[in-house]
Amino acid sequence: MFYLIAQIVLCLLAAFLLGALITWLFMRGANGTATEDAQAHAVARTGKLETELAAARAGTERYKVRSQTLEKDLAALRGRMDGLRGDLEKAKQSGKERNAGAENAKRVAILEAEAVTLRKDSHKAEEAAKTAAARAGELDALVSSQKGKLGSFESEVAGLADLRRELHTTSTSLRQRDQRIAVLEKERESARTAAANDTGWQDRARKFESDLGDRESRVTALTAELRKAREDCADTVRRKDAEIAQLRLAGKQRVRAETQASDAEQTKKSSESGTKRDDLKRIKGIGLVLERLLHKNEVYTFQQIADWTQEDVDRVDVKLENFKGRIRRDDWIKQAKKFCKE
Repeated sequence: MFYLIAQIVLCLLAAFLLGALITWLFMRGANGTATEDAQAHAVARTGKLETELAAARAGTERYKVRSQTLEKDLAALRGRMDGLRGDLEKAKQSGKERNAGAENAKRVAILEAEAVTLRKDSHKAEEAAKTAAARAGELDALVSSQKGKLGSFESEVAGLADLRRELHTTSTSLRQRDQRIAVLEKERESARTAAANDTGWQDRARKFESDLGDRESRVTALTAELRKAREDCADTVRRKDAEIAQLRLAGKQRVRAETQASDAEQTKKSSESGTKRDDLKRIKGIGLVLERLLHKNEVYTFQQIADWTQEDVDRVDVKLENFKGRIRRDDWIKQAKKFCKE
């Protein structure tokens, strides 16, 4: 048991050291020399971990051998216990036949006590075997886990080579940048020297400032003109919107007046002819416009729509202008029949 606990603690310690080593490697990754040292240390640490892993495997094998030995001992104890049971039965049978005295009774008691002891030993051996098997399984799982961690660590160690190459590339880029900066510094000094030797640069600077002032004045004037144009445009848009609103209102009033006149005319015609008029708008899909179109085609009641044949539907559908297909889609005939029954 102590050896098993020591092996588990050793594996956990190895995992902790592995994590600490990986963290240290990443913290020191920006330094090329430190990377080489870390890689060498990682290789050495990998060898040490492999040694510890081999020791853990050896411990697992020892537990397996011990488990097999315990199983053999358990089998021997079971055989011995079966033999004692046979002897006990024989002793009991012999005692019954011969009416054995105190000696046979004592022998029977000894055999029974030994059988109880063997049962306890057998139970303990079984428990020990189960415990050993469970510990062996745990060690196998732990060894497998450590194998996976070791493989991951080896991959990360191999990735240090890529990190070293990237560091070399970065160092090369930095050297090239430093060289470029030096060239630009030389060019700037040359430009300053040329400017100091040039006597006409002040005149050109004054002319440039004058041109810049003229351009700024022009921009200011154009900005004012643009602002005024925007205001004029906004006023025009507002006037046009007002005119459009008035035209829309007048159009609505004219349409309302024409609708009222048409309804009045249809009502008058219906009154003169004595025809009954239903509120056709109760049918789903018929609005004020469709009702007006139906009245123009002398359709006033639900009964007329309910009595339509397919030929009548086709004839009226053609006259519905932009509402063709509404008769069948909204099933006017079925709705009209329903209203006729009310």
